[in-house]
Amino acid sequence: MAALRPRVYVPPPVPELCAALEPLETHEAAPFLARLATVDLYWPSHRHLSAEVAARAAERAVSLLGPDGSWWTNHDEACGAVNGVSPFLDSVVAGTDGEYFVVALQVAPD
Repeated sequence: MAALRPRVYVPPPVPELCAALEPLETHEAAPFLARLATVDLYWPSHRHLSAEVAARAAERAVSLLGPDGSWWTNHDEACGAVNGVSPFLDSVVAGTDGEYFVVALQVAPD
């Protein structure tokens, strides 16, 4: 029996990653972050955090970057799907104010 070699993941180039992300308005970032922290990908009725706890944490994260923060996601709300940033991430929301970063990842085994 041949030995199994681990797969090596090579991320796409930065321009390709940037093209795969959709911008989020600052006022949309907290509800989006809260949803990622609350809902399970496979079992939407299962809650990881209560909606109240997730909303408070998300509001705090967004407030730390301020109103001029920039936000992106791999969700395409127009078609309700996730575009493939990588084979490992099912959902991502990322924000920055140019100095600090917030990144939320939601993963589930395939």
